[in-house]
Amino acid sequence: PLEKLQIKWYKGLLGVNRKATNIAVLAELGKYPVAIDIATNLIKYWLRIVNFDSSALIYECYTDNVLLLQGQNKCWLKAVREILYATGFHQVWLDQNTQDKTHLASDVREKLEEIYQEQWKLDLWDDPRADNSQGNKLRTYRRFKEEHKMELYLTKVKDTKTRKDITRLRISAHSLEIEKGRYLMKPIEERKC
Repeated sequence: PLEKLQIKWYKGLLGVNRKATNIAVLAELGKYPVAIDIATNLIKYWLRIVNFDSSALIYECYTDNVLLLQGQNKCWLKAVREILYATGFHQVWLDQNTQDKTHLASDVREKLEEIYQEQWKLDLWDDPRADNSQGNKLRTYRRFKEEHKMELYLTKVKDTKTRKDITRLRISAHSLEIEKGRYLMKPIEERKC
């Protein structure tokens, strides 16, 4: 639900319709899914707790949660463990008292962004139909969008209508025949203006 709200906000900001491709919307703005912020904040919270004095009540609650996790019960620590494993920091989970955690939250965030960028590139180049009759909606976009970063025109073009038109054209969120024909299942070569 939170990611849907984030995407809806960004689509409104860019002035594109709800059918605009989410990965292109995020890429135009140089933004990442809000799940990365949530995961990073979860790691920061975990770091605060594990650094408490062992006699503190919150640390006692933490050790109870560790026991819950070991018993295969659901608890928030499972998410912490999965994030650390997914980002290559499993050793920090295994040796919680001996590992240097000074930059852990920022390192985890950096790794999550790197993983997202790799998936973004794969999705950008993914042509799901074997016969390529319809092709990837972003086949034009991927010709000039090489990096996941905010595009300069978004800050340089002052006229709102022009900026929105540029965005719509770039991410195929326009009403030209090449896009409208997609929903009518027309072959690409027949979608002419």
